[in-house]
Amino acid sequence: LEAAARQVEQLPEFRSAGWVRVHTHWRELAVRLAVLRAGKMLVVPQPGLRGLVLLNASRIDPSDYAAAVTEAGIEKFGEVIDMKKPLKLDLFVIGSVLANPATGCRIGPFGGLEDFEYGLLRETGALGEATPVATVLFDLELVGGIPAEHIECHDVPVDIICTPTRAIRLRGALPKPAVVNWERLPHRDLGSIELLQRWRAAPDAPATHEAAAPRSGKGGRSGAAQRVGKGGESAKPPARDDAESRVASVAVATQALAQTLEASGALQRFRASWEAGASEIEAAGMRFEASPELRRATTVRAPMHPSGFRARLAALRAGKLLLVR
Repeated sequence: LEAAARQVEQLPEFRSAGWVRVHTHWRELAVRLAVLRAGKMLVVPQPGLRGLVLLNASRIDPSDYAAAVTEAGIEKFGEVIDMKKPLKLDLFVIGSVLANPATGCRIGPFGGLEDFEYGLLRETGALGEATPVATVLFDLELVGGIPAEHIECHDVPVDIICTPTRAIRLRGALPKPAVVNWERLPHRDLGSIELLQRWRAAPDAPATHEAAAPRSGKGGRSGAAQRVGKGGESAKPPARDDAESRVASVAVATQALAQTLEASGALQRFRASWEAGASEIEAAGMRFEASPELRRATTVRAPMHPSGFRARLAALRAGKLLLVR
C-alpha cells in the first residue's frame, strides 16, 4: 500500500495537517512513515485502545523514521498522552478492509474499536464533524455491496479513500458519530479495556456517554441510526445481538468481495498464479532432492511454511536429520 500512501501525501488535507492520527496496523505503515517524513505530529493508538502515543518528527532523527513507525519503534520513540487532555487532530486515518466508494461505508479490521476511539476523541473535542477521515485500500477492496442500512450509529464512514491508483472524495456522504454509543460496545470490550472502564466511570464524563443521538444526513433526513418506513414514519431496525450483527456485516462484506473479485477476473488470475507457483515449488523441490548439497548434508533445516513441504520430504527420504521451527 505504499502507492496508496503516496496518494495520501498528495491530499491538501494531509499537506495542511499538523497532527495526524494513524492506526498501528501494517496496512498503514507507509502512511505513518509519510507523516514523520513530512515533519508532522503522528498520533497512534496503543494496542487494545489503552490510550494514545505521540511521535514528534522533530525529536526523532530522520534516519530512525522507518524504525520509529514499527510496533517496537512506537514503544521506543513514542510518548504516551492522555486522551482527555487538550488535543486537536487535523486528519484521522482509519483502518478498513472494504469500503463502498459511493457512500463511504466501510468494514474495519479491529472489531469496532477504532469507531469507539473516534467517538471518544469527538467527545474530548480532539475531532470535529469537519475533521476529514481517510482510509487506504487496495483497488480490489472497493465494493458496492455495503448498504447504508448495515451501518449503525457508532460506525465511522470515510470522507476520502486512497488506493494505489486514485483518491476518492466522499465529503458529507454520511454523518459521523459525535459521541460514544456505550450500548453498542461489546460487554467483553468494556470489561477488558481499562481505559473504557475509567472513561465511563469518570465523574466528569459527558452525559452524552449513555446514548448516541440520531445522526442526521443531508436535508435533515436521519442517517444510519434511524430509517424511514411506509407512510413517512420513522422505523428503527430491530435491535440485534452484537455477535449476530457482526456475523451479518461479515456475510455482506464477504459476498460483496466475492462478486467484485469474480467480476474483475481477479479470482481467475489468482488461481492461475497459485497453480503456477505450486508448480515452481514442486520443481524446486525436485532439484533440491537431486542436489549434491543434500547428499553431502547430515542435518537439514527447513521451514514449516507450506512452501517448505517438498524440502522436508526430500530430507527425510534421503535419511537426513530434519530440523524445523
